[in-house]
Amino acid sequence: MILSKRQKNILDHLVQEDNFITAKELSIKLNVSEKTIYREIKSIKESQSKYMDIIINHIGKGFKINYEEYISKFSNSNNNAYKKHAMSTSERREKILIYLLLSSPEKTSIARLSELYMISASSIAHDLEHIEEIINDTNVKLIKTSQGTFIHGDEAKIRELLKNFIINIITNNDYSYDLILLQNYFLYEEIIFTKNILKYIMSEDISLEEPYYINILIYIIVTIKRIKTGQYLGRVNYPNKERTKNSAIRKIASELTKRISSYTMSILNDYEEDNLYYLIYSSRFSENCNRNKFDSSNEEMECVNFTDFLIVNMVDECSAKFFDNNELRRNLMPHVRLLIMRLKHHINIHNPLLNEIRSECDLLFNSLTKIINNSTEFNKYKNISYDEIGYLTLYFQYYYEQHLQSLNIVIVCSTGIGTSHLLKGRVLKSFPKWKIIDIIPFSKIKNVQDIENVDLILTTINIESFDYKIPYVHVSAFINEKDIDNILKITKTLEVDEQSIL
Repeated sequence: MILSKRQKNILDHLVQEDNFITAKELSIKLNVSEKTIYREIKSIKESQSKYMDIIINHIGKGFKINYEEYISKFSNSNNNAYKKHAMSTSERREKILIYLLLSSPEKTSIARLSELYMISASSIAHDLEHIEEIINDTNVKLIKTSQGTFIHGDEAKIRELLKNFIINIITNNDYSYDLILLQNYFLYEEIIFTKNILKYIMSEDISLEEPYYINILIYIIVTIKRIKTGQYLGRVNYPNKERTKNSAIRKIASELTKRISSYTMSILNDYEEDNLYYLIYSSRFSENCNRNKFDSSNEEMECVNFTDFLIVNMVDECSAKFFDNNELRRNLMPHVRLLIMRLKHHINIHNPLLNEIRSECDLLFNSLTKIINNSTEFNKYKNISYDEIGYLTLYFQYYYEQHLQSLNIVIVCSTGIGTSHLLKGRVLKSFPKWKIIDIIPFSKIKNVQDIENVDLILTTINIESFDYKIPYVHVSAFINEKDIDNILKITKTLEVDEQSIL
């Protein structure tokens, strides 16, 4: 579809508005008649059926853009104005917030923002109100004075907010990262420089896992941008600074500081180097330098205690004794070490899987959140982010699923002979890690209650009339695909049981 200049102008003005705009208002803006507005909009909507949903019209209110449809249809347009406007209201507000954070404490005006984002001054004022709500729970403030509008706050907090917002923006739905979007906020040369100095880290036999690589990448590029505008970290109180020193990582942090200093033509203070040091130190990677334990025995004991605290309370909260095992403890402790390090030095890590974890592992995620928030012993860890809780959840979810794969099964058949052995063979073929702990005839069905550690009953007889606390599935002796589906559905309900896991 080829739009006329007038049609493009109509779309441009509609995109600029948050709310409905009337034909009369559009006609005044474009210096044409109302009839022309109606005619052009009708032409846009009817020229091709696939463009019908771009413009929403409402009797008495006027017209409004359907942003999702607009972005879908025009994202590949060569027209720069479309590219600039093809964003939702929330996306525009994010961009304005990032602009204000990057330029803080420099003042700007509503007129300047209106010009930059090509929307009305009233829309900008409305955006700023929403931005105040977005940062309400942070330690930075949006200040509005007669001289202008600006963000005020501690430099470390400003950088952390920038990092978090930008990572969210560049994260795709498939959990990959679109680094091309960085060019909306940073110079191409700044991006290349940052990537190159991260190659230096890799050359030191350190292989960063992707979320940690992205975390460091975005932090460094934000730091470069802020230093270029003359904004440096102030004093940061790092606990046990003298004792917590890893010479290999300190060497890397020192070299990064020198390279950033040279690139920005600025002298960086010690706090900048310290922040880089702890950022790298608390990241998850495989390296040659020994960083298996804390330098302080007290910190190592804190890691052990917090790991045990999580496991013991998850056993109680979820009625899941299988969480109390040394393998889970061994696998969880290295992550907890880094988690404690990040918490102590106010370092956040992005979790691209968070939404899926909260959806698919909601019981375990909510249980961990409850345990941490209600803790008195580890009260200082109540500020653990959902991103971090999401990572902890994955460890428990893995062992939960391993447990589901090794359920204890009782088979109930009409006689307990013949068909039961056929059923046993079919069950073990479909679920090889399950354990058949007993096969009983229907006549002794009440004995099931006396068998310990039964997770699931598979029966060829309808036992609906019996009252059992143990879940069961009515199956055929041959275990067909429908039976397997029913079994899987039951095991899934075990996962979401609100009282206990099993």
